[in-house]
Amino acid sequence: MIQLTTFYVQDTLFGINILQVKEINNQMKYTPVPDSADYIKGLFNLRGQIITIFDLAKRLGREDTMIGDKTRNLILKTDQETTLIREQFDIPEIGNDAVGFIIDKIGDVIEIDEEMIQSAPANVGDISKEFIKGVFELKDELLIILNVNEAIKI
Repeated sequence: MIQLTTFYVQDTLFGINILQVKEINNQMKYTPVPDSADYIKGLFNLRGQIITIFDLAKRLGREDTMIGDKTRNLILKTDQETTLIREQFDIPEIGNDAVGFIIDKIGDVIEIDEEMIQSAPANVGDISKEFIKGVFELKDELLIILNVNEAIKI
C-alpha cells in the first residue's frame, strides 16, 4: 500500500507519494527568475529556504495556472530531507534543490495498492507519457501518478 497526496491541475487529478511532500501553502508572491524556462514561476522564501516554483500546468504543456482562492504551492522534500526513509519506502531521489509546484487545488490523501497501478499509456489527454509514472482508476475519475523527476527537469 502507498499513500498519495492528490491535487488538481486544471480538471486533472494527480498524485504523488505523500512522503515526498514537505508542505502545502498559499504563498503566491514570487520573485521572477530572468531568462528561466517559461514554466518557472519564480522563487520564494519559505522560512529561510529559497524554493523554485514550477507552474505545473505550464510544465505539462497547458496554459498558465490562473491564481485563485484554492491555488496552492505543493512543496517537495529534498533528497537530504528524505535520506532516512528513501530506501525503506522506495522514494526516488529528486535532488537537493528545493522545488514546488503551483497547483489549482489540493485533493485528499488516499491509500492505494501499488499492484493496482497501471503503467503509463502513451499519453493521457494532452499529458505526455514522460510526466506519467502510472495511472490508477478511482470510482469516478482517473488518478495520474506524476513522475516528479521528469516534471522538475530543467
